[in-house]
Amino acid sequence: MPHLFRSLQELAPVTPGPLKYLKVYEYEKGAFPDVQLHFQWIPCYHCEKPACVDACPSGVLQKESKYGAVLVGDSDACTGCRMCYDACPYGVPVFASDDLDAKVQKCDMCIDRLEAEISRYAYCPAHPERWTLDL
Repeated sequence: MPHLFRSLQELAPVTPGPLKYLKVYEYEKGAFPDVQLHFQWIPCYHCEKPACVDACPSGVLQKESKYGAVLVGDSDACTGCRMCYDACPYGVPVFASDDLDAKVQKCDMCIDRLEAEISRYAYCPAHPERWTLDL
């Protein structure tokens, strides 16, 4: 019998924190009594020509060639200028706080799982509609 996970946390341990790599917008359409509630998630799209990479003066954000992921390289080199955030049309780069010394962080396309040939959708927070259990 396959092992069933008791929780998503058991499948993919994620430490709680203030950073959210996936933005979810909630909006309403229609007028009473026919109102519909909609949700739209905005993940990192790992753009073909990412504006955030071009805007980063310290070269911290880089476009990876094998999978096309936009990754944070040497985060210690990040100056906290937020030019990458301003350049990104989706507001994807995040910072742990408003402090100017906070370093950039973002979705890494679960590249470690891709390299290990494990489904990234098993727990990818950028694509909750595709969550699966790798049994």
